[in-house]
Amino acid sequence: MSALIPLRAYLFRYKAALLGGFLFILAANIVALVLPYVIRLAVDSLRTGVNVGLLLRYGLLIVLVGLLQATLQFFGRFFPSKASRQIEYELRANLFKHLEQL
Repeated sequence: MSALIPLRAYLFRYKAALLGGFLFILAANIVALVLPYVIRLAVDSLRTGVNVGLLLRYGLLIVLVGLLQATLQFFGRFFPSKASRQIEYELRANLFKHLEQL
């Protein structure tokens, strides 16, 4: 952790992106917990009586929950990786600026 102390200034500049990424991953995990519940409802509806429209709705709901989870995971990884690239570019620019002064 002591290696991150010099990077504090860079990390604080991008704290919104890092926090946003964390929140998106948290939301994706919460949505992932909903998926087994929807599957349970679909299986329970099979036991009581099958209706093609109901099965189609559950199938569509499962697909939509999966797409929502995938979208949230994408943005949860996109924002921190974008911030890390920007931090890397700033660090590299500062290094070259320092080397030019030598």
